[in-house]
Order: sequence, then C-alpha cells, then structure tokens
Amino acid sequence: MTNSNSPYLRFLPGVILGAAIAFVVAGAFIKVFSKSPAPKSQILLKQGFDFQQIRAGNYSWKGPALGEKIELTMLKATDGSTLNAVVDKPLIMLFAVNPQCRVCTMAQDQMKFVRENLMPLNVDTYPICFDPVDGDEKIAKYAESLGFTQRAFAWRGSTPPPASVLDMNVPSALLVDREGTIVQVWPGSHSESEVRQRMATQITADKSIKHLEP
Repeated sequence: MTNSNSPYLRFLPGVILGAAIAFVVAGAFIKVFSKSPAPKSQILLKQGFDFQQIRAGNYSWKGPALGEKIELTMLKATDGSTLNAVVDKPLIMLFAVNPQCRVCTMAQDQMKFVRENLMPLNVDTYPICFDPVDGDEKIAKYAESLGFTQRAFAWRGSTPPPASVLDMNVPSALLVDREGTIVQVWPGSHSESEVRQRMATQITADKSIKHLEP
C-alpha cells in the first residue's frame, strides 16, 4: 500500500503546477520572439523596393559616396585600352560585376533593362570588375555571357581600388561622369525577379538620368 504521507506525493501538486506555469511561459516566449523582424530582403520584397531606403540610416550602406572619384585610367580592357580613353559621353553607366558572383548571373535581366533604356539617352554602359580576378580574358568572356556587347574593363592599377568600392555589393550600377566622379550609385540586386524589375525601373527613373531625356 502506498503511504499517503510520502514526501514525493506531498510535493507532487507543486511539481505539476510548476510544470504548467513553465509551459505557459515558454509558449508566450515563443510567441513573442516568433514575431522578430523579417530579413531585410523580405521587407523590401513585401513593401516594394526602394533604393532610398538602402541609402538611409536604417540600413547598412556599403559603397562609395556621391562625389567620390574612380580613376578610370586604372580600368583596362583586354586590348590594353583604358576606360578613360574610350569615354566620349558626359555620363556613363558602369556595372560592377565579378565572375564568381552568382547574383550577377541572375541579374542579367536587370542590367539588360537598364542598358536598353539608356541607349536612347546616349549613355554608354560598361561592365567592370574591381575585384582581383586572374585573367582579363575570363572577365571579358564573363561579360559577354551576361549579354554585354561593350568591352569589359578590370582594375589593373598599381594601387588597389578605393576601399569603399571593394566593400560594395556586386552587381551594382554606378553613374559616373567622364572624369570618373560618381554621380549616383545603385547597390546590389536580388534573387527575386519581381524585385530586380523594380530595381531596374528605379534606376532608369532616377532624376540623375531622367534629366537626360530630350
């Protein structure tokens, strides 16, 4: 026969009550923390992509500042020509890419949309690579695989590119003048085609480009 005065039975109601309280608390904890903020990419996809949000203080911005200068003489093609030697327009669009970048391949449609919309505005576009990649031919063939017909240029200077440029996500679009001064920057791309289309549309609708329309 079981002794009703057993110390184990005496403490059993307290154990059950404690377990019940712990379960309720744990449930509330999970409920609260399951509402943690969604990843940045999901927020942008849900609310509509906006480059201005990325440039705002709420987001971690990595890239060159407007007005910063890129030395175009340091960007060279396979034939040895430098970018500054071929530029004959007031503004040019540079697409920073890298053969090892998976998103760059995804973003072919985004870059194509921008290229096609800039052609009537007399703005040339060039694929460039700031990262150290062996073999200029590799970069040139990679640019062709992305649909570029213009020559590709890679950084081949005696000094490394500016740190702000190396920190920048690729692919990124940079509007610069013929001296290499940055007029506007549109960083990165996205795996979702819907977001890439919004990004491309915002690039071509930017005031830095719209004023070029006749």
